[in-house]
Amino acid sequence: MTDNSDNDLALTADHSQQSHHLKTLLPDPILRLQTVIGLSSGFNNLLWTQDGNYVLYSSHAIVVQMHIETQQQWFFIGHTDKISAIAFNSNSSLLATIQTGPNGKEYSFIKILDIQQRSKL
Repeated sequence: MTDNSDNDLALTADHSQQSHHLKTLLPDPILRLQTVIGLSSGFNNLLWTQDGNYVLYSSHAIVVQMHIETQQQWFFIGHTDKISAIAFNSNSSLLATIQTGPNGKEYSFIKILDIQQRSKL
């Protein structure tokens, strides 16, 4: 099913002999995250937007944005380990997320997210 030639990822979609080589890892199209329940333990990563319509929190390596009334969720994926801190700018339009390295000794990983566009900067 997989072929490790050239360090590419190989996927077989229909269990046939055909495989598709990808140059980059993309989210798996077969699995889609629908709901995240729970917060990361040990961190106080829970923020309300300035207008009070959304709550944002981290759950391991994912940031969840949830609409309070509808409970619809959106996900910011891209960290590879636990998110240790999140913070808004003054008008809740940008969110900074921070992941510390293994055992806090390696490089930290910071992402800046546009909350209104739901995209990474």
